[in-house]
Amino acid sequence: MSKTLQVNGYDKDCTRGPGRLFMTVTMTPEEYREFLAAEKKKTKYRSTMCEYNGAKYHSKLERNRAIELDDLLKAKKIIGWTRQVPFYLGTMLNKYVVDFLVFDLDGTVHAEDAKGMETPKFKRNKKRWELYGPCPLWVISKKKTVIIYPKGVKLTQNRINKPFDYNIK
Repeated sequence: MSKTLQVNGYDKDCTRGPGRLFMTVTMTPEEYREFLAAEKKKTKYRSTMCEYNGAKYHSKLERNRAIELDDLLKAKKIIGWTRQVPFYLGTMLNKYVVDFLVFDLDGTVHAEDAKGMETPKFKRNKKRWELYGPCPLWVISKKKTVIIYPKGVKLTQNRINKPFDYNIK
């Protein structure tokens, strides 16, 4: 059985809109799979989309951190976690989405971001987080974890004390 695929060509009758380009090609399912495999482009930083528990993750590092967080949840070392949480740093124009928001047993919250490479955009967001972030940001890479503390977050006895209460019990 063959499938029909539309690729670049020209629609002389303009039935698909003015100036639309299309061409009909007939190919077998094997040829179609090869065509799709050849069309996949590598991402700029060579990250691979992954899936875990029905959710899609932007990189293997991010997926592996989700697995670790699930293990911590099962071991009852954290209360819970959520993914892809937006924060507005300073103004509504500076939207930054962290990979995970983790709720600790002692009632504190911290954000986590899995980074394989520090991009110039992330460096700008890191500075904004230091000024406007509501909680500590853990930047997790393959080699190390760096914690960015925003202004107003104080450390006592190696614990994070926030200037406001999250009401997590």
